[in-house]
Amino acid sequence: DMDGRLIRDNSPESITDGAIDQIVLKSYIASEYRETMWSTSLKPPTNNVSDRIRAAGDPMDSDIIALVGNPGNHWVLIVVDNRPNIMKVFYFDSGVYDNFTMVSRTRFYMRVIQRYRLFINQNCNTPISDKLLDETTHSIENGSSVRQKNTFDCGVYAIANLELYLNGFSPKVLSQNKLPLMRGAILSRLFQFYSNLV
Repeated sequence: DMDGRLIRDNSPESITDGAIDQIVLKSYIASEYRETMWSTSLKPPTNNVSDRIRAAGDPMDSDIIALVGNPGNHWVLIVVDNRPNIMKVFYFDSGVYDNFTMVSRTRFYMRVIQRYRLFINQNCNTPISDKLLDETTHSIENGSSVRQKNTFDCGVYAIANLELYLNGFSPKVLSQNKLPLMRGAILSRLFQFYSNLV
């Protein structure tokens, strides 16, 4: 959640000025990525950004990597769990999809992480380990998200599924009638977060 608990090590007790960098860089939460971005949009970062990326290190050294992606007017969540007793990639989607869609989207985001690792190694001098992220090391599994009953709550489901996963709960505890409360909780956290930055 937004109080810093997405950070694997040295979690702050409260939001600090540098927390957003830690949350984004240390936890590797990515929003929308498209295949073309890697050839057209990623430019070598500035020195300041490079320093933060180097400090964050190789994402594969983190226990959990979470990516919130939008493959086309719909938000989904991918969770890479690198803990030795798990080693799986979970796909959480509150919409309607088939197994082929789940696997192809999950493979895409696995490639995003691998390409990002190469990018930070080549452009930020960030050492990366020889750890692999593919289907020989991590099996792909359905996170079994609850289905949304409207056309606009997918992003809230993605955030809620991540919070539930990080806290060890099944996504089945979610229901559509709880989504307004979840939206309120997210807005409250964002407001607190912003208030601590200004």
